[in-house]
This record gives sequence, structure tokens and C-alpha cells, in this order.
Amino acid sequence: MEENFIIIPESIYRDERLSPRAVLLYGLVLSLSQNGFCWANNRFFAERLGVSKDRVSRIVSELAECGFVRLSPDPDSGTRRIYPLVEKTTGIGENTNTPCQKNQTALVENANHRKYSEQNIENTSAKRKRFQPPSVSEVADYCREHSLSMDAERFVDYYTANGWMAGRSRMRDWQAAARNWARREQPNTPAEPEMKFVN
Repeated sequence: MEENFIIIPESIYRDERLSPRAVLLYGLVLSLSQNGFCWANNRFFAERLGVSKDRVSRIVSELAECGFVRLSPDPDSGTRRIYPLVEKTTGIGENTNTPCQKNQTALVENANHRKYSEQNIENTSAKRKRFQPPSVSEVADYCREHSLSMDAERFVDYYTANGWMAGRSRMRDWQAAARNWARREQPNTPAEPEMKFVN
């Protein structure tokens, strides 16, 4: 079976402003570029990355805001073109011994690359730990460990009734929600008395 590769320049994968999906998307854009631009649409990228088309749109905007791609419409059809703005041949140096160099030949001499099979890209989101709602005893134990004064049963009942939603989003971290809950339940401390100066 032939493996497909994408090349990710060092300046892209080391940029802390970019999400991991943005790094992967840039690699796909770069590998699909012909005549200096990429023709693929959001549906194509969504299928490859295992995300929604809306998420792809946000990732493309993220890359554009960071200055790594330029977007423009095709003059004939009006479809979007994505121009990668970092060169493909950005290397990491001759003396660097990467795991890829041990068993593979680089596609571009001295280019730092990562190997991704389509199966790995699709399973990335499945590897994330799913949120598990806590039990009352777990919340109570957490409160004791962190000296939080709150009613654990009331906390669990409230979020269970709301489908463990934090606003409009699904909850990701119940411990943070518990800390915030405890802060809101604390009685307001009285303000310091105002000092008056008499002349």
C-alpha cells in the first residue's frame, strides 16, 4: 500500500498560535498546491481532517490571520484559491537526526516532515478523552481535596438537568466548573469601610 505524505515547514509546526488541526491543514494545502495555489474546498478538507466544514473555515481563517496563507477568488469560476506563503523547502539543518530519517527518504532534501496516513488523521479526534459526568461522590471528594465549600449534590443535579452544558457548549472540565460554582456560592465579603478625612 502506498502511503501519502504531507510536508509541514518548521515555521508552521513550531508556531504556538496555530492549533494542531491548522498545522495539518497547512500541510494538506501545501501538498495539494499546483501552480502556487490549492484548489480544494472545505468539504474535501473536512473529510480528510474529520471535522465540520465550518471548523475548516475557521482553521483557514486562522492560517490567514497568522499570515501563512492568502485567500483569493479564481478569476474565472469565483471559487476560492488558497496560496501557501511559506516555502516547501524550509529545512531543519543537515545534522538533525529525526525519526523520519532513520527509515525513510525525505521528499525534499533536508525537509522536516511528518508521516500521516489518512487513518491517523481521521482517528485524531477519537483519541481525545471524552467528558464523563462525575458522580456526587467524585464532586464531594474533589471539594474536600481542594477545600471548596459547596453542595456537591446540588452541583451534579443542576448540570445533569442541563445536559452538562456550560452555556451553549458541552462541558469539558467539571473541576473548573466546580471551582467557579464554589466561588459564586461564597458570601460576598464586606467591603472595607470608606475612610473620610476631616479638615
